[in-house]
Amino acid sequence: MESKSAKGRVRGFVDSLRVSDLRPSWSRRSLSRESQQLSRSTYLQSSNPNARSSHDESQFGTAIEQNLPQTNVSLPWKAMQTALRLLEKNSDGFPPLKTAVGVLVTCLDLTQDVIGNREEYDKLVVDLKDMANSLAPYVEKLLERDDSGSVARIVQSIDEELDQIKDKLGRGKLKRAIEASEDKDDILKRYRKIDSLFRLLLSDITLRTHVEIGKLREATDETLLKTLEPVHEARYNSAYSTAVKRGGCTASTREQILKDLRGWANDPTSARVFWMNGMAGTGKTTILYTFCRWLEEHEQLGGNFFCSRTSGSCRNLNNIAPSLAYQLAHYSPTFRSQLCTILQDKQSPHTLNIGEQFKWVMQLPLEKSKNAMPDGVVIVIDALDECENAAATTHFLETLLKLANQLPVKFLIASRPEPMIIAKMQSPAFTTSTLYLHDIEQSLVEADIKKYLEEALSSMSPAPSEAILDELTRRSGKLFIYAATVARYVNSVGSEPSLSKRRLQAILDISSPTSSVRYRDIDDLYTKILDAALNKEKYDVEELKNPTLIINTVVCAMEPLSTKSLSVLLALDHQEVEDTLSRFQSVLHVQEGETRLVSVLHASFPDFLFDKSRSHRFHCDAVQHNVELSSFCFDVMDKELRFNICGLETSFVFDRDVPDLQQKIKRNISRALLYACKHWGNHLHEGAFSQLNRAKLVRFLDSHLLFWMEVLNVKRLRNIGPRLLDHALSWMKGQSDSELKVIEQKLYSAREFVETFSMNPCNKSTPHIYVSALPFWPKSSFVYQNYWPKTQGLICIDGSLLREKWSRPIAIWQTNSNICSLVFSHDGASFAVGSSDGSFSIRDANSGEIIAGPHRVHGHSVVSIASSPDNTKFASGSLDHTICIWDARTGNLIVGPLQRHTGQVYSVSFSLDSTKLVSGSRDGTIMVCDSVTGDVISGPFQATDRVEAVAFAPDGFKVVSISADSAISVLDGNTGEILTGPFKTIGNDADPRPIAVSSDRSKIAMGYWSGAIIIKDTYTGAIVEKISRVSTDDNAIACALIFSHDDKYLISGDSWGTVRVWDAQTGANLFEPLHNKNFGSDVIYLAISPDGSKIMSAHEKNSTIAVWNTTNDAGAGQRISRVSFYEKLAFSPDGQVVIAAGLHGGRIALLDAQTGEDIMPPLQVPSEPFCSIAFSLDTSKIVTGHRDGTVRLWDTRAGEIGAADARRFTLLSISALAYSHDGSKVAVGSASGGTITIWDIRSGKHGQLAHSCGVYPVIFSPDDSILVSIGHIGKIVVWSVAESKVIWEVIGELENAKVVNPVAFSPDGTTIACVLQRNDWKISLWNITTREITPLHCTHLYVGMVVSVAFFQDGKKILSGSSNGEILLWDVDTRSILGNINVGLISSMVISPDCSRLATCNREGIMRIWEVEGAVAAQEMVVEDIKSEFDSEDLHDSTFYSPKSMTLAMSRIAEYHADGWVAVDDRNMFWTSLDLRKNLCLPYNGLVISPHGTTLMDYSKMSLCIGKKWVNCWKME
Repeated sequence: MESKSAKGRVRGFVDSLRVSDLRPSWSRRSLSRESQQLSRSTYLQSSNPNARSSHDESQFGTAIEQNLPQTNVSLPWKAMQTALRLLEKNSDGFPPLKTAVGVLVTCLDLTQDVIGNREEYDKLVVDLKDMANSLAPYVEKLLERDDSGSVARIVQSIDEELDQIKDKLGRGKLKRAIEASEDKDDILKRYRKIDSLFRLLLSDITLRTHVEIGKLREATDETLLKTLEPVHEARYNSAYSTAVKRGGCTASTREQILKDLRGWANDPTSARVFWMNGMAGTGKTTILYTFCRWLEEHEQLGGNFFCSRTSGSCRNLNNIAPSLAYQLAHYSPTFRSQLCTILQDKQSPHTLNIGEQFKWVMQLPLEKSKNAMPDGVVIVIDALDECENAAATTHFLETLLKLANQLPVKFLIASRPEPMIIAKMQSPAFTTSTLYLHDIEQSLVEADIKKYLEEALSSMSPAPSEAILDELTRRSGKLFIYAATVARYVNSVGSEPSLSKRRLQAILDISSPTSSVRYRDIDDLYTKILDAALNKEKYDVEELKNPTLIINTVVCAMEPLSTKSLSVLLALDHQEVEDTLSRFQSVLHVQEGETRLVSVLHASFPDFLFDKSRSHRFHCDAVQHNVELSSFCFDVMDKELRFNICGLETSFVFDRDVPDLQQKIKRNISRALLYACKHWGNHLHEGAFSQLNRAKLVRFLDSHLLFWMEVLNVKRLRNIGPRLLDHALSWMKGQSDSELKVIEQKLYSAREFVETFSMNPCNKSTPHIYVSALPFWPKSSFVYQNYWPKTQGLICIDGSLLREKWSRPIAIWQTNSNICSLVFSHDGASFAVGSSDGSFSIRDANSGEIIAGPHRVHGHSVVSIASSPDNTKFASGSLDHTICIWDARTGNLIVGPLQRHTGQVYSVSFSLDSTKLVSGSRDGTIMVCDSVTGDVISGPFQATDRVEAVAFAPDGFKVVSISADSAISVLDGNTGEILTGPFKTIGNDADPRPIAVSSDRSKIAMGYWSGAIIIKDTYTGAIVEKISRVSTDDNAIACALIFSHDDKYLISGDSWGTVRVWDAQTGANLFEPLHNKNFGSDVIYLAISPDGSKIMSAHEKNSTIAVWNTTNDAGAGQRISRVSFYEKLAFSPDGQVVIAAGLHGGRIALLDAQTGEDIMPPLQVPSEPFCSIAFSLDTSKIVTGHRDGTVRLWDTRAGEIGAADARRFTLLSISALAYSHDGSKVAVGSASGGTITIWDIRSGKHGQLAHSCGVYPVIFSPDDSILVSIGHIGKIVVWSVAESKVIWEVIGELENAKVVNPVAFSPDGTTIACVLQRNDWKISLWNITTREITPLHCTHLYVGMVVSVAFFQDGKKILSGSSNGEILLWDVDTRSILGNINVGLISSMVISPDCSRLATCNREGIMRIWEVEGAVAAQEMVVEDIKSEFDSEDLHDSTFYSPKSMTLAMSRIAEYHADGWVAVDDRNMFWTSLDLRKNLCLPYNGLVISPHGTTLMDYSKMSLCIGKKWVNCWKME
């Protein structure tokens, strides 16, 4: 039954009462007979155009006339009248409200004197006055558009209440009628209801008023709402619904069900969620379509989403909440205001996971608009089981059910009885109403199906007889899909009457069942349809191949394909595909319009085809057909993939900033190609192995891998890439031949490359697959070796760091604070992080981006996190003594913070069924709590010491506990009784540092201060395996331990920042260590993904997370060298060799100054560490001084040391060394004791000079006749080497300044450059003969602590370097600065003999070789000139950017961002991972030597294809 609009109904009623003749005067209440008659007739005509005068009508008019009040108007009434009239006046912009107010005044006037409870009536009048005064200022916010949606529903409800009052006013004996107490109470109750409805309206207006500012705000709101990217085709009556033949129930069918639904919707006490559950074909969608139409007519449809597996957007569960929110925003203005506020403040909430989505776009705005939402609003979701992600569906349901009772709307959900949905819907934790369509009485369903068939087949000539309809109804059973399929097949559009008749008879002639009774009728029907479409008598065998191929592809496709895509994928003529599909229109649907998507009309059809026992000769062998489909996918990619497929014009911008990217995608990436790129691996995985597909896979890897990545990246599908390659790897398993290993290595290499790109910010720009990802990829990998030769003009980087495959992380992610704990979710899709600031957050495991949080509920560091096995919860334990339990999907706090202990909480763990949580504390207690409520189940149980780790045994009753005294105990989780243990470790290793419990709780791993790791049996305490030392070449100790989920592996993190993977059964080290020196601190926490493919490590006092790939021996290849920093550096006299002393373990490295490679293996020193080093003039020997007073000579050609080459001149540390230029002598200074030893290398003799204080630098003059030494108190002494006596000395004569290291002789030997320190540092020139001191002038730079100084060979310039990284070039004659560069903080530095280069080292052990003059010259150039030249490069018609322009830009105007991007202004030059960033060469710094290897980059020789020239980087094949 159609209902009039709210506006129409209100106007109709008010027209009967609001005319001036009827309106009461302010002086008396009286109505003329004419006005009464007019009001009565007008009302009746407006409410029912077909109404006729009757006895009841006259009675109503008479009742009003007879019962008009005659008393004087009270003061409260006058005040209320004034307020309501003001409200009426202000409502001009919204007529429905204006008229409703007039009706209210009239009805109140007519009834006030007959209400017995005057006190209650007067109170009502005052309340209405207050309401009107509050509403009047805001009512202008209501506009004409509000005559639908929530506002219209409120006005409609007011109208309904007034209708009831009108009925009582219209009775023949009004006064007697309302004297009944129940009538009086009813009238007052209805006036109260009207008052509450007006206040609801006030809430709606005032809430939106706070955030709306006129039309500008409205436009802004609409723009914001569009960012939700709603799926309009999912609405029940969308254009798509017509395309898929979705419609409502046939008239007079399913009436009882619809009545029950209407009753549920309007009953405020009914369940908030209604689940319509029915098997396939029972008519769920049709019922919901009809109900949605009714809800919309009654202004009660808040939103709807009809899922469909035939539409990619309609089966994507991520689209449901944003689409519903979009519709609700157009239903309720208040909801819209609240939602838009969130959309302004929260960046793209619709892109978050399901739980966060629901929270931000549904839950929060609904809760904030709760008071303005009318009763009876329903949100409808159909076919939830057709969403493609089962886990996401479970999560969505769980979120919705958990929050439904808090929200002011109801939810109607329809689905098949899938187990995962049943489990949630029938959970005792939630209350739902449920209707099982397949359990409805057979006779009721048959009646409805018969009505449907009668209507659907009525156009046949002649129409089917009653007997035929009865037979078709009987065969349909309870399945409407059978009836619908019959109707489509028999009476399809355009069918000739004779054909319809033959088809109907063919169906009726079916007699022999083709399968089990359960499916007999539908199977017979499908068989008959396919028999007709694939008639062997009409078509020969060859002609049937393509139709069979097409229909099998439709049912096996991973998503619906268009007719065009089908023709491209299957290499068939498009018209042939269209013609073929027209023969299957009763079982397949082709969407109208441009897309022409092909889908099955009902899920029962694929079920039939896949079951050979049912479909027989029409059987579709899914395994074999997937083999064919994967082959077709490879063919399409081979044909259509190409370099820069979308024609991206520049590499400088991110994809999101390409203005017409979507148009480029649409023009260049066909639907067939996109399908192939998304699903080739899925089809491989679902199909059998074939040699043909293996060959095509190899060609794909060799030729199209990077092009494929382009498609995935521009389509934002990058995360599926690794999974597809994983599918290919699993598809290869079980095959064995000579080429298998090679192909597997290619797949592993490709997977690692794709995964690394997808997990890092490099993926923001598709061109950087080539510009950044490829150049910085290990040169030994398949991907680099295969694709690098096909490119040109890319960044050229060399060195052992890139030549060898080493243990670099696949991703490094920055967090907000230092990390104290982390754990993967049980599905591996996310991970939780606990931080030192007490925050808890959930992050995406593929990107590291925050999904939820950070939430700062804890007051101190979160040191323990656990994930529930059912993937629904995380638990966190903190040093603030509290525990919190979090929703794993939304990040919402479920319960907490709970203070169940008096001490810090060190460990939390869930039971296997996820219902309980056990915690262990520093206070030595163990508690067991309910994981939902937080209520204590048992405990506290006292342990033997502070509890370091706890875990539930698999049975959920026993608890495993490990205490600080290494005691292992198994307790009864209910009583705390110790069942086994405690088993303690005896001896020195009694205090374990890290502890790990295996997944099956059978083993405990403990790390000790001795460096050992011991694995014990939980139930006996026996040692299962012992790893004597976590590292054999240093004193590292284990700081973190974790078992893999299958308990096969034990992963350790140590005090050197290294991660190792051990065989948990044998203790064998399985991979080379995973190490990244950039973290430089203990690995304090580890997490491993459920599939074991990724390890995450967090480091002490560090806010970064490293992600390591454990597949394909990803950690193999690189020996770890550990250098905190090089203590001493020296150049050889010819500048070709750098000597580096201070390597870990007391070693010396001789490095080629051009390449950074070892000239010989590092020399091992058998005594104390270095203090000083020096080269001989011919570079054949070096001399080293050590802390134990030993001086050693090393032969750089042999790398050996003889007995005569080591001398000990003092028991004190050697602090200074100098080699004479003729190679005959070595000067040795000691740190204290005040002696200088001159060692004659040739004779072996030595003499000593008394210096009286510790000596730091010593230096020979160019002719070796003079030796200069400087003492720690600022004393400088000039010695005659031949006479071994002091020529002159200075101490305390420099106005409180003192001479400090370093010092250098001019080439002519007349001057020394030295450093004077007073309050600051100054470089001075000291004439060796006259003793005159001349300072160098520095007025605009802070020199800092000078660590190196040297003269140029012409003696006219000086180069100095300071610890703050300031490198200064001085003019000797003018004593002023010629130029400067800054190389960053350094710990040591040395200048080459010709001053053309310098070597610096920082405290992270990274050495850089700099080219001095070019770097200084670049600093002299005007920045604007550099920018101008760089800007003009894209305008030049050339293939490359010039090396000069690139070098200057990188030197002066490039910015190095924290996320790894290097940018010039707003142009993104290239990206490097954070672990490579510290090893990256800079302009005029062509060589970097780091603990992991060497890096070589020379910008001055790079002609680069970047910016608009990036399109030239691919050598066209």
